[in-house]
Amino acid sequence: MPALTEIGEIGLEYQGQEYRLRPSLAAMARIGTPAEIVEVFGLVLGAPPEPTGNPVLDRPRWRVWGREQFRAALSVLHACCDDDLSPLIGWTTERMTYRPGAMPAANITVLARELLRHGVIGDVPTDPRQPKRGKFSPEFHARDFAALAMAHLGLSEAEAWQMTMTSFILAMRAKFPPPETPAKDETPSEEAHDATMAWLAAVNEKRAAAA
Repeated sequence: MPALTEIGEIGLEYQGQEYRLRPSLAAMARIGTPAEIVEVFGLVLGAPPEPTGNPVLDRPRWRVWGREQFRAALSVLHACCDDDLSPLIGWTTERMTYRPGAMPAANITVLARELLRHGVIGDVPTDPRQPKRGKFSPEFHARDFAALAMAHLGLSEAEAWQMTMTSFILAMRAKFPPPETPAKDETPSEEAHDATMAWLAAVNEKRAAAA
C-alpha cells in the first residue's frame, strides 16, 4: 500500500527495502515528554542563532546549533518508523560518533520538518470559518488528542494513536463542520422602517412650511 502523503506519511525505498515513516500521535509521544516534543519541533523547524557580527563567536555557536538540530531530526525519523533506519540515516556508535547512512544529512532535516508539521500542528488549509488557534503552548500532549479521537470519532485506542494531527484535524472538521456564515439580511426591521418613515414625514412637513 502506497504511503498516504496527504496525512503526512513518507515512503522510502533503499536496496529493495521499503520504509514507511508515519508521524502519528504515538510517534510524536516517542520523541519525548510533551515539553521535549515542542523543543524538538522548535529546533528542527527553527532558524540558527542571530549573528553577533563576530565570526569567532558565531561559527562555534552555529556548529553547536547545527549538531543539535541534526540530532533532533534523527530522533524524529527514528520515532516515526517501526523499522531500523540505520542503513538510510546512519547510526551512533558506543563512543557517540555518528556514522552516516545512504541519505544526505540535509535530506534528513527536510524529512523531519515535514513529519513534525503533520505530527504536531497538522498541515491543512486554514478554514476561515474555524476559530483562530490559541496561544503558543510549551507542551504537546499527544494522549489528549488520542482521547479526543476515541471520544468523538469512535476510534479504538490503537486507531486513535495511529492518527496524525493532519488526519485528526480533517476528521474532526468532517465530523463537526463549522456553521456556514449566514447571509446578511438586508431587509430593514419594522422599527427601522417606522423610524425612517417618521423622519421622512418630518422633512416633508418642513418643506411644506417653507413653501
